[in-house]
Amino acid sequence: MDSAPVTGEQGREAAAAPETALAAAVPNPLAAWEPQARAFLLASKAVNTLRAYRADWNHFTAWCVAHEQASLPAVPETVAYYLTALAGSHKPATLVRRLTAISKAHQAAGHSSPASSQHACVSEILKGIKRTVGTAQPGKEPLFTVEIRKMVDTLPPNLQGARDRALLVIGFAGGFRRSELAALDVEDVAETGDGLVLALRRSEDRSARAGK
Repeated sequence: MDSAPVTGEQGREAAAAPETALAAAVPNPLAAWEPQARAFLLASKAVNTLRAYRADWNHFTAWCVAHEQASLPAVPETVAYYLTALAGSHKPATLVRRLTAISKAHQAAGHSSPASSQHACVSEILKGIKRTVGTAQPGKEPLFTVEIRKMVDTLPPNLQGARDRALLVIGFAGGFRRSELAALDVEDVAETGDGLVLALRRSEDRSARAGK
């Protein structure tokens, strides 16, 4: 292998902190924008996404250490054998996420990704795993209006109950994620003749309308 392996704290920082993409010295004329640029890089991914990337990267580096392989930079063959080792115990969706974390870590550290689908040994093994193990994910039973009404009716007639009722009804009507509901502020809600207009400023950048 041409490059010396990098593991430990340096590798974890590359996976967990997208601002490492600006690790090189910033020319003086552009230095004034460096803090804001780093803030935008950090905001490019949700906190939960960064946490998942960090956990996935730590798992990959631990596997590489256990099998005496370099994790940063890694070679496509290492990633292919990593996928093979996990095929019997991990869902294909988890494997795809692991590949993304490996790619992000390498990109942040200035290396080409060994987990790209452009590498046949990676893409073909992933296809084989999906064909063998399957990609169907067990779904959750949906809630219907009658269940939502029962849940709303059990809430206490106080301020907390009013808040929880609003969250349940708005979340059900708009099909919002938990993180999207938690990020809502009062100023993000506007009442119109057609219903409530909600501005979702975090998670996914999209606006949604929940009818009355």
